[in-house]
Amino acid sequence: MNAFIDAMGKLFDFSVTAELLGYPFVQQALLAAAALGLVSGCLAPLVVTRKMSFAVHGTAELAFTGAAAALLLGAKDAFACDIDDKCVGVAYENAALNGVGKEHYTVRAGDVLSDKGLQKEFGGDYDVIVANIVADVIIALAPQVGRLLKKGGIFLCSGIIDTRAGEVADALRQNGWEIETTRSGEGWYSYACR
Repeated sequence: MNAFIDAMGKLFDFSVTAELLGYPFVQQALLAAAALGLVSGCLAPLVVTRKMSFAVHGTAELAFTGAAAALLLGAKDAFACDIDDKCVGVAYENAALNGVGKEHYTVRAGDVLSDKGLQKEFGGDYDVIVANIVADVIIALAPQVGRLLKKGGIFLCSGIIDTRAGEVADALRQNGWEIETTRSGEGWYSYACR
């Protein structure tokens, strides 16, 4: 029995995880991810009440809640994308549990910056696009995302660490975006752009 316990102890060593969770920046990142996921879910009804279509990029199935909630509240279609392959199955399972079918909810995994097929599948004519991701990806998306939006559409980008906020804002402006709203808290920034 002791051999089994020793083997399990070697397989499942959570000391590194526990050590990482002790760092304030890791705790803040986890809180920020949870808060942004919840905000995405809360933002969706506002988008729906304005009868807007909805495109969302999330970092996990929590962020996909916004797209699913938009559908539940009356949005015609939603398209969600993440780089993690696991997100697709989880997002569809969660949507099915809430009565949302695949005919109105499209979830894909891939790199929207380099995958031409995925870019084509995205289509366009969205009222709102949400990108909750790191600064480098938002900077790379800045020149591309405009063609996916309707005229006057909103590009919401968040997940921007404070040390890169100015760089992201400059890149957005250089690519023709007007930053209408800037929000920040606990070292993180978000921008609402047209």
